[in-house]
Amino acid sequence: MVDHKLITLLALVEAGSYTQAARSLNLTQPAVSHHIRQLEEELGVRIFARRSRALKLTPAGRILLKYARQASALYTGLLQDLEAQRAGVAHVVVGITPSVEETLAPWVMASYCASHPDSRITIFSDSPDSLCLRLRTHELDMAIAEGPVSAEGLVSVHLDTDRLCLVASPEHPLAKAGGATLAGLKKERLILRTPQAEARRLLDDSLARRSDSIGNFHVILETDSLGTIRELVASGLGVSILPLSACREALRSGVLTEVPIRDFHLAREICILHTPDFSRPELLEELRRIYLAGG
Repeated sequence: MVDHKLITLLALVEAGSYTQAARSLNLTQPAVSHHIRQLEEELGVRIFARRSRALKLTPAGRILLKYARQASALYTGLLQDLEAQRAGVAHVVVGITPSVEETLAPWVMASYCASHPDSRITIFSDSPDSLCLRLRTHELDMAIAEGPVSAEGLVSVHLDTDRLCLVASPEHPLAKAGGATLAGLKKERLILRTPQAEARRLLDDSLARRSDSIGNFHVILETDSLGTIRELVASGLGVSILPLSACREALRSGVLTEVPIRDFHLAREICILHTPDFSRPELLEELRRIYLAGG
């Protein structure tokens, strides 16, 4: 069981104040303060900077937080695995990036579980950097991420090479023209992912390398939802640049049309990440096989 003082520390960092942490833990504020003092006395460190009005971790506090999260994740994983073992089920926790979430990945995992009744997969969506952190602290067993990923200390297995493509309604003038140029695209209404999305970062970085900027384009809407973008583009309200993997079905069904950009090409890698001690290599191979067959 995780030390109750570490649980208090995690709640305090999450809440950002002693009052909110005490409320979430159903403790008094002095009890929360006492737990933190006990940790400091046991370890001989200061966890929070004393002169800061806000809760600011010291360097030692950041180290302690990292291991507290790891201990909590390991204990949670232990409980889940014991429960799964009692039920005769192999449980795997998988992290995926938001763009991957709206592609084949969930379908692949559901297909795997359908053919392996003794398996259960839990999926969490997060940014690539957060997924890597959660892998290192053993909150996740594996992750599927797109774009440049800082995978130091992790094993990265290539899954697919995706590309960004210009999509439009089949009735859009660009679709009827059969192609576009980057300069011509600046005259079109663009519906894009928000700047935080990996696909958008790839687009912005590629434009920057050409001494260009998305600010030179007519962007009418930005949203986190790929589904919303597909619907708006299909309705003829604008065009978009999306990962091919996120719009394959819409392209196959004719809801959207890909318009080649003659002077602009963007590719990105999709990879599976796991720690060196991951013990299910057969699962990785099976997921890769289903993914590539479905693509």
